[in-house]
Amino acid sequence: MSVTYRAASTGTLPAPTVTGGNDSQGRPTLKWDKVAGAAKYEVYRARSKDGDYIKYSTVTGTSYTNISYIENGNTYYYKVRALKSDGTAGAWSSVVSVTYKQTLSAPTVTGGNDAQGRPTLTWNAVSGAAKYEVYRARSMNGDYIKYSTVTGTSYTNTSYIENGNTYYYKVRALKSDGTAGAWSSIVSVTYKQTLSAPTVTGGNDAQGRPTLKWNAVSGAAKYEVYRARSLNGDYIKYSTVTGTSYTNTSYIENGNTYYYKVRALKSDGTAGAWSSIVSVTYRLTESLPPLRWPAASAVTAPAGSWMPRVL
Repeated sequence: MSVTYRAASTGTLPAPTVTGGNDSQGRPTLKWDKVAGAAKYEVYRARSKDGDYIKYSTVTGTSYTNISYIENGNTYYYKVRALKSDGTAGAWSSVVSVTYKQTLSAPTVTGGNDAQGRPTLTWNAVSGAAKYEVYRARSMNGDYIKYSTVTGTSYTNTSYIENGNTYYYKVRALKSDGTAGAWSSIVSVTYKQTLSAPTVTGGNDAQGRPTLKWNAVSGAAKYEVYRARSLNGDYIKYSTVTGTSYTNTSYIENGNTYYYKVRALKSDGTAGAWSSIVSVTYRLTESLPPLRWPAASAVTAPAGSWMPRVL
C-alpha cells in the first residue's frame, strides 16, 4: 500500500502587497498583487494610521480608486485583505497612506459654429475648477495665445476672425488660486460666415403707406423684401434694396394689412436668415387743400347791408 503525504494547509490567504498612488485627478489609488485562491478583496480606510478602519469597498480586481468622502490635502490610510469564495478572510496588507492631491482634469472640448458661422467651443464642467482659459493659434503647432478667461463652459470667438479661416483652440481649467489643470485636446474650427436675420420694424409713412426699417447686417451687400396677404400665405419678393429701409408704394389698398419678411444677401448672392414677420396696415391719409380767402372784388354784399372794407 502506498501513501501520499500532503502538507496540511493552514487555509489562510496571504496578505497582498499594496502600492498607493494618485490618479489623473489626484485621488488616492491602490494596486496590489493577485493573491492565489482569492475570490475578492476588501479595502478598509482610516483617517490615521492607528485609527478606526472602515470597509470602503469590496472588489474582484486588484485595484481601487477612492472617489468619495475625500478632501484635497487630506491623507488617508488603507489596508487590504483577500477573501475566499466562502468569505474566509486572509491576512491584512501593510497599511498604506495616500494624500489626496486634487488636480484639475482636462476638459473635453467640442467645436462648432454659431448662427453667424463664428467658431464656438463647449466643454464639460471640471470638478474643482473656478474658471477656464481659452487659447487660440492659426495652426495646430503654432503659437497659442490666450483669447479669453470664462467662468462658464462655452466660448464664442467674435473678434479677429476672417471668413474661411481655420482656427485652433485648447482649453484648461483653473482653480480659485490660479493653479492650472491639464490642457484639453486641440480643436479646430473654420469660420463659416453666415448672415444673421435683420430685426425689422414696421410703420407708416406720411401718406399711411407701409414702411419697414431694419438694422444693417454684417457682411450683407443687399436685402430682399418679401410680402404676403396673410401671416402664413405665399410670400412674393417685392424689392431688393441696398439700404436698410423700404416703403411699399404699389399694390396696396387702404385698410388692408400686409405681411413682410426681410433677409440679407452677400455679394455672391448667398442669402441669410429670414427676419421675423412684420405686419403693417395701409392707412391712407388725405391732405386737405390750403385754405384760401376769396378776393375782395369777388365778394358782394346783399343790398342794404354793411360790409367791412378790405384794405
